[in-house]
Amino acid sequence: MLALMSRPPRALRGAAWLALAFSMASCGSGVPRTDSAPVIAGAEADGLAPHVRGRVLLGELGCTNCHADPRGLAAARPAPDLQTVGARVTSDYLVRYLTSPMDAEPGTAMPDLLRDLDGQELRSTARELAAYLRSFATGPADDVAPDPGALMLGEELWNTVGCRACHDDTPAGLAHVREKYTLATLQRFLLDPHAARPGARMPKFALSPTEANALANHLMRGAAERAPAPAISAA
Repeated sequence: MLALMSRPPRALRGAAWLALAFSMASCGSGVPRTDSAPVIAGAEADGLAPHVRGRVLLGELGCTNCHADPRGLAAARPAPDLQTVGARVTSDYLVRYLTSPMDAEPGTAMPDLLRDLDGQELRSTARELAAYLRSFATGPADDVAPDPGALMLGEELWNTVGCRACHDDTPAGLAHVREKYTLATLQRFLLDPHAARPGARMPKFALSPTEANALANHLMRGAAERAPAPAISAA
């Protein structure tokens, strides 16, 4: 770091300055942060013209939610329904996601809104926000027992209905799902993903309850058994 800083400023340009700024900002940080680009499905497709890619990113990253778009360049992307998030996402995951979105869910387009906070202030603020979101739910995210007999059908669905068009070849890239959902809430999400995510970027595959159960069991394979979730304390 000292050798880098002793060079003339002109030797550092663009991304180098940005990387240095992030590195210095994180020195002594009580909460580690990951700085990487969000993953937008299809944005890096071969042959996609730069101006088209730019318009896609304007909408998918929510730029026009804050900035004016008088020419209508970007299609609006509705955000997930926060009134239901407390009933479908586990309490621990919600706190971790608000603390550092990219660390909880690599590739997410969710901005790190609490980035300027650190230490106890960051943790307290994340817990307070999570407690508020959980207040809309009538109870903790419910769960059901795993169904080992459904795993074979779940793996077949993973390979055939279209999951791999956007996700990795194996569910390993969705490891965060095991912490984010319970088996029961993941089943309900798979049955109607657009109810929670009206932006409809994830297709609704018209799965039957049996198929949603099988795919959820496949994705949740290896998840640790959870004790009943305690209420989130904002303190």
